[in-house]
Amino acid sequence: MNTLITKIFWKRTYLFIEYQSDIPVDLTLVYEEKGKQKGKNNQSIHILESKCMEENHYRAKINIAIAEGRELLKAGKWLIVLNGDSNQLPIISDSILLHIEDLSRVFRYSQNTNAYVVTFAITENEPIVLSLFANYMMTNYHPQKNTLMDVLHRPHNKVRFFVILFAKKILNLYYQICTHITPKSGKRILFMSQNMDHIRDNMEAIDVRLKERNLDQKYKIQYDFVNVFDRKKRLFYWPKILFKIAKSDYIFIDDYVPIFSFLKLNKKTVVTQLWHAGFGFKLVGYGRFGITGSPHPYESCHRKYTYGVIGNDNLKEIYSEVWGIEKDSLLATGMPRLDHFLDKDHIEAVRKEFYQQYPQLKSKKIITFAPTYRGSNQKDAYYDYSRIDFDKLYQFCKENRYAVAFGKHHFILQDIPIKEEYKDLIYDFSNYKLNDLFYVTDILITDYSSCFYDFLLLQKPVLFYVFDKNIYSATRGVHRPIDVVAPGKVCMTFDELIDALEKKNYGEKEKVDFLIDKCISNTKIASDQVIDFVLLGKRE
Repeated sequence: MNTLITKIFWKRTYLFIEYQSDIPVDLTLVYEEKGKQKGKNNQSIHILESKCMEENHYRAKINIAIAEGRELLKAGKWLIVLNGDSNQLPIISDSILLHIEDLSRVFRYSQNTNAYVVTFAITENEPIVLSLFANYMMTNYHPQKNTLMDVLHRPHNKVRFFVILFAKKILNLYYQICTHITPKSGKRILFMSQNMDHIRDNMEAIDVRLKERNLDQKYKIQYDFVNVFDRKKRLFYWPKILFKIAKSDYIFIDDYVPIFSFLKLNKKTVVTQLWHAGFGFKLVGYGRFGITGSPHPYESCHRKYTYGVIGNDNLKEIYSEVWGIEKDSLLATGMPRLDHFLDKDHIEAVRKEFYQQYPQLKSKKIITFAPTYRGSNQKDAYYDYSRIDFDKLYQFCKENRYAVAFGKHHFILQDIPIKEEYKDLIYDFSNYKLNDLFYVTDILITDYSSCFYDFLLLQKPVLFYVFDKNIYSATRGVHRPIDVVAPGKVCMTFDELIDALEKKNYGEKEKVDFLIDKCISNTKIASDQVIDFVLLGKRE
């Protein structure tokens, strides 16, 4: 049985869902109890009133104002399934997937102090489940404050929420005490991350440049790198990092720093975000505001940035949205980590070392295959390697004197499933520095990753393999449609990808200028520009 939902629309309080089906079938709302398996525990079930419009075409409707007798739907998550069975799922059309955020409805009442909100969402992973969320909202005149009322209105985890709220207040108090006993000197720098355990990328480039300019003699530089998402218990970590933050005048970060989300930083502290990605398609930060993974409007690390460093002036609008800060706070210096990316001597040295280590690849053209992760965060990151036909890929390499170098996002822990008999032409280079690998790469294959941003500087072709383009756009979200912005051919099937490789059909290149890093035109390297502006106050 195939049932395809083709359209969802509203008329006042009536919700209409149009669908196609081989046989007559009922669309059903099934309430998903919190913490229980769907389809069990005698959940509430509503069968939508359906009408056959023409052969195999149906329209279902429900008046959400009288969905439960003379009451609205109860608050929570409702799954849209077939015949009341949570295991029978309709197929969702691309037109709905790509515009799902436009289907929400807000019903205000009680002189606009209350609202009944109906939204739709789909699961990020297969099988795709379309859900309806019903919520009751109340006006909050002090949204920037967490109060006891916030706790009381939380339907679940009240104790946990109260404990976290109390801990944040204690940590803030400790920070304020540390700030008073360590007055600002204007000479202390802190490089820190709560997502990685070592310095790298833009932070490393600036740190190296500080020492090349002997500024480490003028400033006291400290470092703190911890991955707080690995669930290791660190009893003394929080007091230690708070003390470092309190006494620092300048803080450089790269990625999200959870502690800044609730910390009331001293106004004299200058925080500079050195986000490593030049440009990526996937939505992050406040680009996801209002959807799954959305940052809090008042409790977010992003709002605390004094400055954010970006690749060029064209990206200001995007990163202003991502971080929720003004365009004037964005420094379009180019990526410091790319300061020496095009240095010919460096490129030649890397190539020489690579072919000394892998002499068998010297006679081959190299394809680097570097996709980003799927999943909502670091904890559940994965990539669906079943979408890669390793048999066809190996055959292409064998017939055309190519080799493939696979890289994977550092969040992905699963092994790349390369058969032993294919390892003469298909390699796992996940532990090799990706930018060094680019110097020997002839073609890059990626998806929503920002890695192509660096590769464009080498003026070589990029292919985009996005088998889940519509699902990814609907769930994770993208800044701009990949078909519109991608500086290369976009392939949705592996056969398309192989065909593009065989025919050397790499797509358009005129989109490239918008994305080129400023390092290619700068008279002064990005690291120096950041140091001069942020630390030395030079406003050129």
